[in-house]
Amino acid sequence: MTYTDITKKHEKKKRFSKPREKVNLFITKIRATLLLIFWEKTGLKKAINWLKIWFKKVLDKIYQLYLYLFKINSFVFVLRILTVLFWLAAVSMLLLDTITVALPIYTDSLGTDEVLIKALLWVIFDLLAAATVLYVIVAIFVEEERSRLPTIAIVQIFLILAGLLLGLPNSEDSVYVGFALLFNFITIVFAYFSFVALDDQVKSLTQFRKSSKVFFRNRMGKIGLVILVVLVTLAALGPSITRYEADDMDLANIHEGPSDIHILGTDKFGHDTWTVLLDSLGISLLVGVVAGSLCVLLGTTIGVTSAYIGGWVDTILMRFADIVLVMPPLPLMFLLASLPFLLGTIHWSMIAIIYVIVFWPVSAKLIRGQALSLKQRTFIHSAKASGASNRYVIFSHLLPNVFPLMLTMIITSMRQAILYEAFLAYLGLGDPLNNSLGLMLQAAQNQFALASGYWWLIFPPAIAIALTTLSFAFIGMAFDEIVNPRLRKR
Repeated sequence: MTYTDITKKHEKKKRFSKPREKVNLFITKIRATLLLIFWEKTGLKKAINWLKIWFKKVLDKIYQLYLYLFKINSFVFVLRILTVLFWLAAVSMLLLDTITVALPIYTDSLGTDEVLIKALLWVIFDLLAAATVLYVIVAIFVEEERSRLPTIAIVQIFLILAGLLLGLPNSEDSVYVGFALLFNFITIVFAYFSFVALDDQVKSLTQFRKSSKVFFRNRMGKIGLVILVVLVTLAALGPSITRYEADDMDLANIHEGPSDIHILGTDKFGHDTWTVLLDSLGISLLVGVVAGSLCVLLGTTIGVTSAYIGGWVDTILMRFADIVLVMPPLPLMFLLASLPFLLGTIHWSMIAIIYVIVFWPVSAKLIRGQALSLKQRTFIHSAKASGASNRYVIFSHLLPNVFPLMLTMIITSMRQAILYEAFLAYLGLGDPLNNSLGLMLQAAQNQFALASGYWWLIFPPAIAIALTTLSFAFIGMAFDEIVNPRLRKR
């Protein structure tokens, strides 16, 4: 093609592009006019502005009440008593769980190594979580230690979750563990408001308001949050918004498409796809949240420890992390996921443990790099020079500064954990006793759904996986802007 031909082609494109630009401009003006008319004439703009003003006034009154109440010593004293009572309630639940559930299983399983080890781990982590209350008692009477009480509650939750994962697979049957987790979540809030100084609370609240404004200015973040809230609501209300149970079989309607009776059709066993989907959402989200959180918490602990102590400890931990990172993740997960079959049926908690084992070095490396950078800052050297202990430097300076990065990594890790759980379940290495989105895809593959045209068996779980991971990805993008202010300028 000669230069003249190229010039003619370019001029032809310009001639055709001008009318298109005029049409697009005309459509944009019409759209803006219609939107303006709808916005103004219906009074929607006034109503939304009134709601914004009213909401800001209510928030301001709540904030003033909050400042007033926490300046009253008697109110803070009552809140501290409630905090301690909730903590004692959590410890009593853990002890009841150990005495009435875990120990009897341990004593009854002395002949079987598999159940014996799991029950023993369950007992150990229950007792470790209960033992942290001893530090709580000491910390309450030492003013310098009081600000760490919310962190202690988080440590208790970490120990309880670790006990659930490493302990007996059917440990969710214990009601006491659920109550202990609930009480610990409450004590995180109560301990923060009752033992942290009011000035520090106000600073944290101001920072939270700034971060929330950045988050809600991001459209992706808002869309992701809405999608995640809808999915969590569907998973939580699953049994109450469907007329069937996940195990119910309608043998008269096998491989039926969507209808009034079955919203998303049925499979070859007559299971209602909509009911199974709602049941599967809960397990997939649970694996994602538990595995993603524990993976980053373990990586943060190792990364901060390695960076701060340094020396041979840093060398050993990081070389071990390098060995795990060098191994390809998928084959390693296949190997680890196949091992439980030597002992029995795999459980979703084992999948979470496998994910933590394979991916903790990623978060450990990133957190270590951040901690090494912080370790060289002036305020760390000043704290050490003034006689601050290592524990004070770690809990008061290092961890608060790596927390934003850790939060972003938790969101990313949750998304990745859901994908890997679905992948393992699709390949037949999932929990066969609990429905999950990956298990639904595996069942569809076994029924030759794609070849037979049973699209209602493939699309719902695939779309649910896509929406779940997309929501975490969008929320992660919004958190990236909070952690990295340079992204806000783009």
